Amino acid sequence: MKLHNITMKKIALAASAIVLGSVTTFVHADIKGLELLDRIGQEKVELKTYYAATPTAAELSARNKLGSVMGRASGVAFAQDKPLRLSETRIAFTSASEPSATFEVDSRTGNFLFNGGLMKYSKDSSTPDLPQDIDLPALAGRTLEQFGLKIDPAETFVAHIGGLNMSIADGSGKSEIFEKLKTVRLGRTLDGLKVEGDARIVMQLGEQAELAALVYQWPRLEKSVRLSSDMLQKPDSIRASAKREIEVMAKKALGAELTRAELVLYDDGQGVVEPAYYFVLERQMDLGDVEPVMIPYDFYVPATLKPAALFPQMEVAPKRPADGSDTLAVRSASNS
Repeated sequence: MKLHNITMKKIALAASAIVLGSVTTFVHADIKGLELLDRIGQEKVELKTYYAATPTAAELSARNKLGSVMGRASGVAFAQDKPLRLSETRIAFTSASEPSATFEVDSRTGNFLFNGGLMKYSKDSSTPDLPQDIDLPALAGRTLEQFGLKIDPAETFVAHIGGLNMSIADGSGKSEIFEKLKTVRLGRTLDGLKVEGDARIVMQLGEQAELAALVYQWPRLEKSVRLSSDMLQKPDSIRASAKREIEVMAKKALGAELTRAELVLYDDGQGVVEPAYYFVLERQMDLGDVEPVMIPYDFYVPATLKPAALFPQMEVAPKRPADGSDTLAVRSASNS
């Protein structure tokens, strides 16, 4: 059966909104799930913008020492006297004995990344004594405590459990899989809303639950500001912005479905956490394969009229490729 591209119909009822009382309902012939847009503005929750505390010099010094402690626990020595400047706010420490090992810290938020290196996991065999999946959440908590990293359990949930595997060809056309590391990812909530964007703790554990790597993007929040109604976008404006983005990004799809339209908090990784709506569009794309390929597209629409956070779309110029793809981003002059 030959697959044909589905075109956007310009019928009035399909391309525009039908107003029923105080609820706006979108109808579209080609994109499924647009009824999720009706829920926007129906939430009963007080919205706030949160601001991270800027680490003091003493706190940053403690972070750097933590890198040394983590390194020694993994048998790696970081050159503390030779920091590498990665950006205006981010520095890294590396190891002469283990090129893949690194410790990076952001002076703006205190967020950091530790990697103990992969040389010890390069053998063609599975890592012995890996922890069991069921034990990973408790092990993650104990590991954070071991290194003095305190998080509020009430703000924390297990977002993902998985692992890192290595595959090699066995000479017969098949592959042999070796388990190398176990992975647990923790997510954050604030006042009942999930925090998307930068917020996460991702931990990789090796033999006997030894810490192999840690991504710690969990800034200490110093203050919050309650958002009044006159500081927020109207629900119809958010719906319209989302619908425009959805239609553009579904233009070349064989079919598309909106699967998520949720009020969340967005952590921009630069010290601001503020409310936004998060959308996920699943698109069936014809890439020349036998079957269409599902390519998701996600985006945010800020809930505030004047966002304090730096959202992903603010890093890209408002001009987009004419074909509706998202692979030819035009960088703005300030980010080039």
